[in-house]
This record gives sequence, structure tokens and C-alpha cells, in this order.
Amino acid sequence: MSKIQEKKEKLINDIFNMYDIENSGKINSGDVRSLLLNMGYKPSNEDIIEFLRLADKTNTGVVSKENFINALHKKYTIPQNQLEEIKEAFKTFDKDKDGKITFKEFRNILKQFGENINDEEIDKIFKFIDADNNGLIDFNDFVENWKF
Repeated sequence: MSKIQEKKEKLINDIFNMYDIENSGKINSGDVRSLLLNMGYKPSNEDIIEFLRLADKTNTGVVSKENFINALHKKYTIPQNQLEEIKEAFKTFDKDKDGKITFKEFRNILKQFGENINDEEIDKIFKFIDADNNGLIDFNDFVENWKF
């Protein structure tokens, strides 16, 4: 498992456990929207309905951690047809076309697009995406975080 995948799995488990107050490995289906929002997703009502169809197939109003994770992977995995779009987005950041995004390139693009964000916040985002902590974001880092 890659470092990015490890970070994602830990984040999913940590956030799920915040909602699983009884430590039963299950949450109320009514908590799914809030949980997804805390993970950084912005699900529409239709997204929640579709997600619950995947996660609570028996319509019990309860979602197990296993079913939640399975639904998360099914619902929020990048379709193959979007990979070209992701490659183009990566190229936007990778100004010197060396296959890696430096902190400077990352900061400049965010500021160019008018993001009102300070260097400290940019640094936190950059470090989260840079799974191997080498000070660079490669395409794999970028793709993994695109779908997350």
C-alpha cells in the first residue's frame, strides 16, 4: 500500500470512528452526509441517495465501516475517461514539465487562480499531497489526491 493510500485509509478510519460513538463498527445512515463533508467531499442529495444504496443495501438505517469503505471506493474512484483531464490539470501545475510539482509551482498556480490562501496553508496542503515527503508532487501523488 502506498503512503498516500495509507494516509487516506487512516483518515477514513479516524473520521468514521468519530461518528461511531459506540465503537460498534457501524454508523447511522443519517450521519453519512456529515461524514463525507468532513472528508472533504461535497455530496449532493442525489449523491447521498446513491451512496446509501451502495452502503446500506438492506435499508436498515445503519452503515457498517466495511460497507462505507466499499461504497466510498465505488462512488469516488476516478473513471478512466477522466484521466486525460487529470493529466492536463497536472501539466498546469508542472510549469517546467519535469513530471514533478515543486512547492513554488504549486503556490504560484494557486495564487494565479485567485485562491486567497497564505503560504502556511499552502504548505499544509502540499505536504498532505506529497506522500513520500520528498518536497515534490509527482503524478501518482496528484492522481491519488484528485479522487480524494
